[in-house]
Amino acid sequence: PPSDLLYVGRLEPDTGVREVVRAWELLQRESTTPLRAVICGDGSLRDEIEAAVKRIGIECAMPGMVGNVHAYLASARAVFVNSYLAIIEALQADKPVFAVYHNELKKDYLTMMPGSGTYFAVASSPEALADAVQEFWRGGRTPGHTAGHEWALRQTWGPVADAYESLWATQPTKVHSA
Repeated sequence: PPSDLLYVGRLEPDTGVREVVRAWELLQRESTTPLRAVICGDGSLRDEIEAAVKRIGIECAMPGMVGNVHAYLASARAVFVNSYLAIIEALQADKPVFAVYHNELKKDYLTMMPGSGTYFAVASSPEALADAVQEFWRGGRTPGHTAGHEWALRQTWGPVADAYESLWATQPTKVHSA
């Protein structure tokens, strides 16, 4: 189904899903029409998240965990993800990607990724996340968006394996004795 907003990930407190839904509430307040959303994921916050999107008036489908997210990505205007592989997958689908952090570990995880802040937006709060989406919607594609798509297409298992092999080759070998 077509959507304005797509969230892909676990519905757990550590994922930032609450912050994403709060940003959606801010976006809905600014919208002249009801926003449509899809949440691909499941977890302990499912009931809470479902109640929140209903309360704020967003039309939302919640198919749970899906085996193939590509159809959902294809019809989304904005994608909200907080994991490395999901960010790459959304960029490969040539979609604008938005992520939010709510603790220092997630901040480091997101801001130290290649392309952070250039290929995809990283926000520190629901307000900053909503602002990033509104800015994107006003201006269409951002300069880094196309570069992010091209970068993501090169992220295959071959280069990832090469990077790990190179890393391990530079590490000194330690011998442990019993």
